[in-house]
Amino acid sequence: MQSKDIAARAGVTVRTLRHYHQIGLMVEPPRDSNGYRNYSIQHLVRLLRIRRLTAIGLPLSALPPLLGENGELTSEMIEALDVSLVHQIEKLQEQRRVVAAVRTTEGPLNVEPDMAAALMPLEVGRAERSNHLGREQSALIEHFIEEGGRPELVELYQRLASPDLASIVLDLGQRFDRLGPDSADTEITGLVDDYMRHLAPWMEQFNSAVRQHSVGEEANLVLWTHAMETVTPQQRRMLMQLARRFAEAETLVGVKR
Repeated sequence: MQSKDIAARAGVTVRTLRHYHQIGLMVEPPRDSNGYRNYSIQHLVRLLRIRRLTAIGLPLSALPPLLGENGELTSEMIEALDVSLVHQIEKLQEQRRVVAAVRTTEGPLNVEPDMAAALMPLEVGRAERSNHLGREQSALIEHFIEEGGRPELVELYQRLASPDLASIVLDLGQRFDRLGPDSADTEITGLVDDYMRHLAPWMEQFNSAVRQHSVGEEANLVLWTHAMETVTPQQRRMLMQLARRFAEAETLVGVKR
């Protein structure tokens, strides 16, 4: 049998067969007078065994001892394989849970489903650019926050969509979206005043939660730098003024724009 013949009979590709030669799982057979490899039935048997062992989850690195005449799976190997499969199943189930949650909420993929569900009401009526940047910042926050801290942040985001704050948050957000080259200083200052009037307690709680649950000291710097790099010059001025007004925090972190 030539390479293409044995590969077809074993249900693998010629490229896979060559890879097995390269890593030593398959010994190269002698070549015939035309220079083609001439595989025997024993080569096919060995190739089928490799395929069988990899199909049940064994890595290629574990196969050499199992390809000899007396090579059999030990009870320890079977137990380790079963544990590995359990972990893979758990991982797949978690992935399915995330996909199902995303399908239900139609929220962003770059944050956990509970965070996505909390963000979605805040995106209604907002500029697409602001929503995109808000999702990016939420993804950064999730990255820097320990697992146990996310529920507190989710609850804080949900509070912004509560009946007593939703219309205020939307108005502030839309005014932020409109900041541009024609925005007067009074417009920027007025927006800062209204943020402080309506959302200062919320911002204090949010900043406190981020500081309390952050993993590493660079979280505040990364979040602030991200905000400064991704907004317009007028929006940047507004955030910097707001940060100065927010005296008890060194930097303003994670403001929902």
